[in-house]
Amino acid sequence: MIMMVGVRQVRSWLLRGDRFPTCYPTSTRYNIRLALLCLIIIWSTLLSGLVLHSKLVINQRGSSVESSSDQSILEQLTFKSNRTGTGQCVKSILLYGDLEGMRSWPELSKWVELMETSLRLEREVNLGCRTDNINCTIKLSLGTDLKRFRGKDAVIFGILPRALRGQIETLKNLEPEQNQTWFFYSTESPHRMTFWNQNLNITQLKYHKLISYHWDSHVQLSFGSYSYQPPANTSMSLPPQWSTKKHLIAWMNSNCNEVSWPRKPFLSRVRARLPVDEFGACGTKQCEPRHSSKCSKLIQSYKFLLILGNAECDGLIPADFWSLALANDVVPVIYGVPKADVAKVAPPSSFIHVSYFKTVKSLADYLLTIADDEKEYNKFFAWKRRSEIKLMYPVAPKLVCRTIPHMFDGTPQYLTTVGESSWFNGCRTRPNKNSLKPFSPDQQYKEYNHWTIWQSM
Repeated sequence: MIMMVGVRQVRSWLLRGDRFPTCYPTSTRYNIRLALLCLIIIWSTLLSGLVLHSKLVINQRGSSVESSSDQSILEQLTFKSNRTGTGQCVKSILLYGDLEGMRSWPELSKWVELMETSLRLEREVNLGCRTDNINCTIKLSLGTDLKRFRGKDAVIFGILPRALRGQIETLKNLEPEQNQTWFFYSTESPHRMTFWNQNLNITQLKYHKLISYHWDSHVQLSFGSYSYQPPANTSMSLPPQWSTKKHLIAWMNSNCNEVSWPRKPFLSRVRARLPVDEFGACGTKQCEPRHSSKCSKLIQSYKFLLILGNAECDGLIPADFWSLALANDVVPVIYGVPKADVAKVAPPSSFIHVSYFKTVKSLADYLLTIADDEKEYNKFFAWKRRSEIKLMYPVAPKLVCRTIPHMFDGTPQYLTTVGESSWFNGCRTRPNKNSLKPFSPDQQYKEYNHWTIWQSM
């Protein structure tokens, strides 16, 4: 009680500004205990005063923060954390589509088992992303129910192209949740996507970031790559055995009429000058499964493989260029994608581009000349001594790890439309009403009379 009274008394002296009383013994009746008591009173008073002052300052500053419109503070307050309470990075991604559609898509064959697990357990499946720059877990799910968009960090449209059919009018009017990132994905030409969905309004679909084969995409897709380094297996650096190549040229394709250029009449002109063996739905020969060892061995017996894309588009290099031609020591003869785009990603001097030649006759004459000269032919494999290729077909599920740096991170993100994308505008022609129907052989032959080889750089 004495101590509390003393504290209140001293505090009143401080607040009035009075001269602080002397607190030391003035007579012999004061002993050492009283001196210690005085020191305790002084210390307690000073401490209480400091606490009171701090509270006043904090309250004043707190009012200032609450009324502040400083942009950096607002960004911090609205930033959507991508970490759990344990500090781990976690992102949730919805793939727009269904499992049935995924099973029919060969390039996504590695995804099927993963998404089957997700649907069976009725929950997202975890996918670990561990690189030098990323350490994150992705919670991946599949579906088309709009309710499943809620709470997702990202939604990827187009990865299953046919899933968009009949849904475009609904999807084009949707808006993403705050801090949610929408991606548009395509490994196919805009002409084929338009045909599959039978709706030119695909151009009105919204997205933030692009995943496609086009070189201007935020996440660029490729079915193969090469690097400058001696192959680990020295036998891989040797040119192919000339004696095993009994056949001249082959073509393998299963898409006959979903094209945007007169491919069929072009091929017939080549076939008139060269003995082309045609495999797949568009030919008379079979090589199934396409990526089996049996099929690879058959392809290796050819010197050239025609790689004719279904559209004339920037960056659209078919998977067969890598997995059927280069991987099997066959020289690809490619058309559809500009030669400059192929040269950016392919091993040097490893392919022949149709645009090198003004006529089909000059192309055929060149192939026949090279085919009869072992030394000249083997020059197309000189790259194998100092580099190697890496196949990226089928597409690995960890592709989604590359989307993490492009998700919302607190900075503004802006929507655009598919019709404004480099993917949609990166072809020789834009999709139009004719893209809604197959390019029949009769129409292709009519168009061929006005068609010229695309010399795009």
